[in-house]
Amino acid sequence: MSRLGRLLESMSTAGLSVRHRQAGPWRPLPTAVDLAAYRIVQEGLTNAHKHGTRAGADLLVEYRPDALHIEISNPVRAVSLAAPAPAGTGHGLRGMRERAHAAGGRLHAGADPDGRFRLSARLPLPQPEVLAEADPSRRHVTAPRANGVQEGWR
Repeated sequence: MSRLGRLLESMSTAGLSVRHRQAGPWRPLPTAVDLAAYRIVQEGLTNAHKHGTRAGADLLVEYRPDALHIEISNPVRAVSLAAPAPAGTGHGLRGMRERAHAAGGRLHAGADPDGRFRLSARLPLPQPEVLAEADPSRRHVTAPRANGVQEGWR
């Protein structure tokens, strides 16, 4: 997730406006969760760009005490809503679900009655103390945040 800023820049360059919000204090992620989260965001935003409208997409990355919550929503074209594909039939959605499950989490995706497509992923996180104790090589570092700098562990 440390490369999230670059991903958002590349989406903007490709023509997708992403309104990104982070909630909760940044904290270190186990490698499997970090990779799954990044790939879910990457694929979710790619889908929003391919199937959404020019209105852009909303991305929420929320660090909760027990989980990382990711939500992506975007308006979809009327054609997409008229004949929606059954949940999970695309390779992208299937791959995101598999990544979430491999990290011990879950992912839901589908069209809302309000004309928006919503992707929601929950990836479980260990308590920060557990993560530091499990890997004594982790050292204190400064982790970038959208609005300044937040301290954390690496």
